[in-house]
Amino acid sequence: MKLYILTLSLIIITGCASTQYQAKNYNGGLSETHLSKDIYRVNFYGNTYTTPEQAADFSLLRCADLAIENGFQYFQIINEKAESKSDSFYIPSTTYNYSSGYSYTTGGFSGNSSSPISTFTIKFTNDADIKGAFDALFITRSIESKYADDKAFTKARISLGKLSRR
Repeated sequence: MKLYILTLSLIIITGCASTQYQAKNYNGGLSETHLSKDIYRVNFYGNTYTTPEQAADFSLLRCADLAIENGFQYFQIINEKAESKSDSFYIPSTTYNYSSGYSYTTGGFSGNSSSPISTFTIKFTNDADIKGAFDALFITRSIESKYADDKAFTKARISLGKLSRR
């Protein structure tokens, strides 16, 4: 029982922050699929503390990073999808009785959670004149600037060697 309470406490403590700019893990994050020479699909899976805007920003930032990593200055969005994953949960009640006559009850509640998912399919290019071309370096600097006060975001960008020079 102590292990159950400890595990639940750790989940609550670690789960109270939005998903960061990171590779996908149990708490969400980024994944990408290389579809052809110059086309990628990028997904960002948020948690219940992640806003849809943040999910789209982090997905878009990964698109810009991929363009730069692959030697391209621009990218086009050829498909975009924003959705939300909904989950329901229930924590059953448990009553604890002690020989002293003291007892207490925990649990007995349920709820719903919603987590944003942002997906972009992109095509790399070095042609700035293509309709809808995004400048990868501009996107990178813009999103980094937007989240500059988020220490976890900045730390993640530095650890990945991605923080641009402003």
